[in-house]
Amino acid sequence: MEANSILIAVGGWIFGLISAIPIKFGDGFIKEFFHKRQKLRNKKEELADKLMDVCIEGSNSGWNVMPGSQRYIQRLAAEIEATDNEVSKKLQHYLNMWCLCAIPQKTTFAANFTREDIEIATRWQNEAQVLGEELLAIARGWKK
Repeated sequence: MEANSILIAVGGWIFGLISAIPIKFGDGFIKEFFHKRQKLRNKKEELADKLMDVCIEGSNSGWNVMPGSQRYIQRLAAEIEATDNEVSKKLQHYLNMWCLCAIPQKTTFAANFTREDIEIATRWQNEAQVLGEELLAIARGWKK
């Protein structure tokens, strides 16, 4: 009888060890998965704040003043590209439209505007406004 109980105890210990190994590895994979997910969410929230700042800066100036730092916006676009390539392209297009709107406002270009020049600038400003609103909507979605 004593041999039977020793055999049962050893069998239980081996079964416990064998069943604990996959559970331990599985637990590690699950924790790693949720850690990466949380890290990506935090990064998106941080990028959303920066994206909102850029869009608000452009709209507050009416896209008539050059961006404070084009390098900063290009870096932001590169960071966003790691998570969402389409948003990065929109941000780069937004920056281009902003610069196109702002360049003619400089004093060297301000003389001799034609009606055609004003219509083109108005189209650029409208396009920049639409892009800015789309980017703000995306940033709000990232913040949820």
